[in-house]
Amino acid sequence: MSNDPSSHGLTGVAKTLLAPLYGRAHADRLLPGSGFHDPLAATVLAATGCRPDEVLTGRSNAVGAIHRAIVLDRLVTAFVRRHPDGVVVSAGVGLCTRDARLAGATPPGVRWIGVDAPEVVELRRRLLPDSTVRLHADSITDPDWVDAFAPGNPRRPWSWSRAC
Repeated sequence: MSNDPSSHGLTGVAKTLLAPLYGRAHADRLLPGSGFHDPLAATVLAATGCRPDEVLTGRSNAVGAIHRAIVLDRLVTAFVRRHPDGVVVSAGVGLCTRDARLAGATPPGVRWIGVDAPEVVELRRRLLPDSTVRLHADSITDPDWVDAFAPGNPRRPWSWSRAC
């Protein structure tokens, strides 16, 4: 993987979000018959200006991202069915489009939260402006990021009473 930024402007660790995005965008070709489709991922991938050689170090990485998305989609769907007012937190949200993929299976009371590095949050806001995910820019390698969501914390980035 080159560390030269494309129009997405990502470098280093933040750039690793492109591999799962690539996998989800090309799921029909990489994992035919899986039933997994993520047309929004294809749109977002095109908008990044990312080149395949930036992300593909091997087919298995992209296919693994698709398998992970399938499993997590099933787990999240089961969770929100049992907890229709639940909160789904994605630590290292990247350019995940799960909220859009599961929109038809998600009760309206479910709230989505995504945490990622500031440069990733900025890119996500630009590329996914209609996403229902409430974003918080912070390092997920710092265990204190969870404190931002504690009730009564003045640093909390938004009010819990507002449903997404």
